[in-house]
Amino acid sequence: MRIDPDRAVLVVDDEEEIRQAATRVLGADGYTVHLSESAEEALQVLETKPIRLVITDHGLPGMTGLELLKVLRERHPHVGRMMMTGNADVATIVRSINEGQVMRFVRKPWDNAQLRVMVHFALQEVMLAEANRRLIDALGRQLQFLRSLEERFPGLCGSGADEELARILAEAELMRPEDA
Repeated sequence: MRIDPDRAVLVVDDEEEIRQAATRVLGADGYTVHLSESAEEALQVLETKPIRLVITDHGLPGMTGLELLKVLRERHPHVGRMMMTGNADVATIVRSINEGQVMRFVRKPWDNAQLRVMVHFALQEVMLAEANRRLIDALGRQLQFLRSLEERFPGLCGSGADEELARILAEAELMRPEDA
């Protein structure tokens, strides 16, 4: 079986039963599921594996899930982040969204169909953000090329073409997520 790095998920939970349940549900849908029982172990996995989405419990030993998400946001900004917990209060949910930029929040015990849908859409969001980054980068390269042509052949691009492309690129950069 070929492993698809675009479908690689890391589940971080200190409870073996939760890790195994997530593996059964997500593995059945063709995801490559990596497991960690602590935030420290999760960070090690992220250094060695091409992970697209991290689903972490909040109540981890040592570093909390929220602290892990904040580290991920800094060190691995293009990895999707989801939080799961069985006893989150509203303040934890809000902090997870604001500080960890969580894409989705899963309450334990979860509904398997709902978890599948949430993971699917979270990964779609990660892939779309990556495609947007590539398109913005390509647009920037095209703008540089146009400017170099205009320097070599003044008037070639027509009046205002360079400025219009620069305006479009500036707007695209404004729409880029802050962690892009």
